[in-house]
Amino acid sequence: MAHQLVQRSVTHAQSALRDDEFMRKVFGATYDCLPKPVHRFVAEQAFIEFCLEQRQRLLGPATTRPGGG
Repeated sequence: MAHQLVQRSVTHAQSALRDDEFMRKVFGATYDCLPKPVHRFVAEQAFIEFCLEQRQRLLGPATTRPGGG
């Protein structure tokens, strides 16, 4: 039973990491936590787009979207 719960949790987490809209919100919240000087030089949208493009490097290989990307 515990193994099934863990497996379902992992599956839900992996699904969430593949969801672009959810990840935009996560990366937007992350941007809000960055130091103020970063905000002066990096626009929030640019930060989010960079994180989405680099998602695999930032979060690991399990976060790629189905279909190769």
